[in-house]
Amino acid sequence: MVKIALLPLLALTIPFMNQKPAVDNYHSGFESALITETNERGNKTLTGITSSNANVRIYAEFEIDEISDTAFQGTTFTSLMVSNYVTHMIDNVFTNSSIVTVNYTGSKEEFSALNLSFDINHVNEYAFDEGFINYWNKEIRPEENTNICNITQHTFSKVYGLYKALEIDDKNYVDAYEDKGGAKIKDSMKELIDIFGQTSPSQKNDEWNQTGAITFIIVIALIGMTSITVFFLLKTKKIID
Repeated sequence: MVKIALLPLLALTIPFMNQKPAVDNYHSGFESALITETNERGNKTLTGITSSNANVRIYAEFEIDEISDTAFQGTTFTSLMVSNYVTHMIDNVFTNSSIVTVNYTGSKEEFSALNLSFDINHVNEYAFDEGFINYWNKEIRPEENTNICNITQHTFSKVYGLYKALEIDDKNYVDAYEDKGGAKIKDSMKELIDIFGQTSPSQKNDEWNQTGAITFIIVIALIGMTSITVFFLLKTKKIID
């Protein structure tokens, strides 16, 4: 009887047990806009884009390692995300398009090594969720037993800045990611923030500079007001003409 009584409850819980978090399907929405063909390396070459949506992303998991010279013909978007998994591109693949900003998931040094005719100042390194995870695995926990608390203040400022810049869906994806140590980034970031604080050195310097400027203005104003008051007192007492 007890077993029979549990059957309705199991019937209700099984659908929920089989449901995957929505974040698992997050990247597939971007892949559907990409036109690809298999290349001689067994990977994929991007040959075109079907969407006019400005939020175009090429993730490493799509196995696209090449962008053809016709991939961006007819497109009007001005930026896109390119994985550092993409290593085969012609020199002017971006300059002959409407693209002015490349959100790259690797470092600027890696992008420069591609020898493309594109202004490195218009490249955002370690961009979006894939880029953040790349930086985390490279600088924060590169090994299973790495103690993330041993990073420098500069490295924390970098990872914190990347984390704060994430879009909400990207942040949810990053938060759920388990690194090489088996820890979720969300929990690790909380630990780092507790240790290093939420303000980077550059932000602190800006705050000090602003405070100093305001203090300087107030002091100058007080000196000016005091000088005027003293002048009129002396003139009233005919000490000065």
